[in-house]
Amino acid sequence: MYKFQNIDPTKLDLIDYLHNNERNEYSYRDIRTIEEYDKMLKVCTTIDNLDDLFLRLETQEIKWIDYCSGKGVALKQGTERFNTRLDKGSNKIVSSLGVDIRKIPNQDQSYIDTPEFLTSQTRFYQHDIENGILPLQAHFISCIKGLLYTFDPVNSIEKMYNQLNPGGCMLVTVNTENEVEQIDLTTYLVEKLNGLNVKNSAIMHNSEFVLFIEKEINALPELNFNLELYCGFRDDITGWTKNLYHQN
Repeated sequence: MYKFQNIDPTKLDLIDYLHNNERNEYSYRDIRTIEEYDKMLKVCTTIDNLDDLFLRLETQEIKWIDYCSGKGVALKQGTERFNTRLDKGSNKIVSSLGVDIRKIPNQDQSYIDTPEFLTSQTRFYQHDIENGILPLQAHFISCIKGLLYTFDPVNSIEKMYNQLNPGGCMLVTVNTENEVEQIDLTTYLVEKLNGLNVKNSAIMHNSEFVLFIEKEINALPELNFNLELYCGFRDDITGWTKNLYHQN
């Protein structure tokens, strides 16, 4: 296995560069809204928005983890919107946790030392997804425009799925330029999921594809794509990684 160096959260030059329009013409906006999450969900499924998705989950307290959450705008908007919605036909609530490699300035009061949920609130925790998934179970996991900066996105998808409670689901975006022994990773992952009878749907979007996975009650308890990372590198301009995999 090729050994990679993790990004040091205390050295922000690379990270800041990725989101600075004056220095990087390829940068994406550092702020994502809940409407963007809704749109990605709608194009992947027959579900109109996250509110409708949450109402379908068979739990009273929906625990939502947003990996690579950035400023956490979408996470806070989605949590507040659902918890204060006009529809009072259900007493369900959302408790959410935003996870990213760095703390966002002027938001330190929202960060916690130990990752945990607080009923009906949004909290934030500093953590590098390259170091693994948090030891928490969740009903919904999102990771939007985060995996394309990691050296092993497939491993992250596996671990996020394994972190889901039965009946939970996840929404992630994946870089389409990665390869499995010259096979497009997009095609491979979807075909593999179908072969494992894992309920999923996906749609292409720019240089990524949006993937929605539902972990049904009787679904596989754990997911394994049987891929081993053997080579990868980071683009110095975009910060995106290109990852090559072997089939085990």
